[in-house]
Order: sequence, then structure tokens, then C-alpha cells
Amino acid sequence: MAATAGATSLSGTEPLWRSRDRAAQKNGPRRTAFSVAPAARKVVNPHRISAAGPDGPISSFKATGSYQGEWRNNERHGFGTLTTSNGSKYEGEWVAGKRHGRGTQWVMRDGELQKQYAGDWFEGRRQGFGVFFFPSGDRYEGEFVEGKRSGQGTMAFADGSVYEGRWVEGKREGVGVFTTADGDAFEGHFKADVKHGPGRLFYRRTRKMYEGEWVDGTPKCGVFSAIPAPGGGPAEADEDDDFVLPELALRDPDSVIMAAVDEARAAAARARGEAGEAGPAAAAVRDEGEAGPVGGEDAWGAASGLSDEELDELWAAFQSAPGGLLDNNCVDPLDLGAILTALGLSPGEDDVDRILGIARLSDDGLSFEAFADVMARLRE
Repeated sequence: MAATAGATSLSGTEPLWRSRDRAAQKNGPRRTAFSVAPAARKVVNPHRISAAGPDGPISSFKATGSYQGEWRNNERHGFGTLTTSNGSKYEGEWVAGKRHGRGTQWVMRDGELQKQYAGDWFEGRRQGFGVFFFPSGDRYEGEFVEGKRSGQGTMAFADGSVYEGRWVEGKREGVGVFTTADGDAFEGHFKADVKHGPGRLFYRRTRKMYEGEWVDGTPKCGVFSAIPAPGGGPAEADEDDDFVLPELALRDPDSVIMAAVDEARAAAARARGEAGEAGPAAAAVRDEGEAGPVGGEDAWGAASGLSDEELDELWAAFQSAPGGLLDNNCVDPLDLGAILTALGLSPGEDDVDRILGIARLSDDGLSFEAFADVMARLRE
């Protein structure tokens, strides 16, 4: 009686299918496996379709890569080399079918096999310490997390500059040192790949340094000085150094002061609440819907440091200008001296010129808003 399929033959020999299945199991070293994929179907004679034969459709397979190395339970496990159909190659350690441990990755660039990464892997991703080679010629050596530069690392750029410091998800983040190809160096904080926070910039040629605060890659405030001598002593003199620190000054200090006063006055007004009855001038300033002498709520913000009585007094003097009120409730700037005299002041020509230099003059002349604003500033 013939043996049934899947059972041991009467002679005690193993069935053919079982021996072939055991031979197909991949375990141990020095096993090579080829990856294949169906190739395009080819029809020699499109008018004749048959199941087989030289004139019928022909199916074939093409190689997509190969692996040579150690296996366990039909998975790459141990040390082995994987080569893909495009020529890329990985040589290193495997665990349960994934790159895990130490390994090196090569890729094809311009027809040449070039090293891309050498270092630690974890479950198929670059993780740990390694070296990555960029197509541009840049080179990173340091820590990786989930395939990205994260932790401590050094980036050597193709132009000769170098960054050494902290990284987060592929960007410079935290404390680091960036040195340019000509020797200048920045030592400080980075955020989102740009200088951000406190830092020092050293100029090698002039032996000077700038220490201050950066925001989004731009220095905002700091001190420019000579680089201290080694050991923390006084800066060394350099006979060949003719570099002179420039004299720094604000282009328009009055506008800076005025802006600061405006901000302080507005904050004080918000704190007080500014409640109560308003005189005629103050009411006109406060009322956005009526055309008052100053022109609405914006003017009140500028003159909010004055009381209602002070605004009314200024408005009465302002109306006494020899040339009268012009368009848009403005006066001729030349009448400012007479207006100040009506307030009981004795201004000189220099005082008048100074006030006109500070006031915000319009094309129509001097507005009450600008006048009240200047008087409030002078009072402070």
C-alpha cells in the first residue's frame, strides 16, 4: 500500500517534501538569499495567446538584492551584508531581521559606492554614536536618536567651519561653539539652528570680542571689548592692531525717550482707571465720536498724563494763538512762543526751538495733540 502524502513511508524514509522544507529553513551562518520580484510580462506574438510555448506570454523574475550572513528562524540575525538592486549596501549586525548594533551603510552617488553612515543602530534606525557623511561634503560625528542628530555632536562643514555642541532633532539646540573657516568663533546658546540667548563672539584677526544677547540669530544688546589675556589677566596689546572701537550713539535719542515716556504714561493711566467728569478739552479728547480740538481717542492716549483741568488750561492758551486756529485745529508753529507766554511762561528762542524739535508737527502745523503731548513730557 502506498504511503499517503505527509506521512512517513513504510520503508521509514523521510518524505521528500519534509526534507526540502528543512533545507529551505535559514539558520546559522554563511547562507545567501536572493530577493526577487516578477519581471514585466513579455508577449512574443500578441496575436497568439497560449498558456505556454515560445510564442505565448512568458513570466520571469529579476533580482532585487541579496543578503549573505547569519540567520535565525528565517530572519537576518547576527552579522551579515545586505546589497540592494540599486547598489546600496549595509554591512553589520542584525537582530530579528532589523539592523541592530554596529553597522555601516553605503549608498550609490554619481555612479560610485560611497559611505553614508557608520555607527550604532537600534531596530533599523540610526541611534547611539555614529558618523554621517552628507553628499555636500559636510560630516557629522556624534549622537543620534531615532535617525536624527540629537545629543552631543560635531558638524564639520565643507566650507571649513565647525560646530561642536548640543543637537535636538537634527538642529543645533542648547550650548555650542561655532567656528568659521577664518577662525572667528561664537560660544553660546542656539535655538532652532540659530544663535539665540547669551553668547560671546570672538574675532580672531582684531583680537576683539562681543558679549551679549542674541535673538533669532541677530545680536540685540551687548558689550564690545578686547579679548582677555590667557589666565584672565588684562588684554594683551597688539602693536599691529590698529582697530579702533567706533563711537556709538543713538541717531534720535529724543524719539527713544519720548517712546519710553509714552509707554510709562499709558501704563500709569491704565492703572489709575481715569474715572470722573472731564472738562471741555479733556472730554473732546476722550470722545472718539466727536470732532474735538485734538481729534479723538489716540490724542487722549498721548496726553493722558495731564489732568482735565490742565488740558483745559492748555486748550485756552492754544486758542489764543495770534494767527488763530488753522485747518484741523492746528496753529502756526511760529505762534508757539505767544502760547507759552499765555500760560505764564517766559520762553527763550532756544526753548521754543527745542519744543518744536520734539513736537510731532503735521503738514497743517502744530496740533493741540502734539502741543499737549510735549507739555506733558516737559512737566515730567
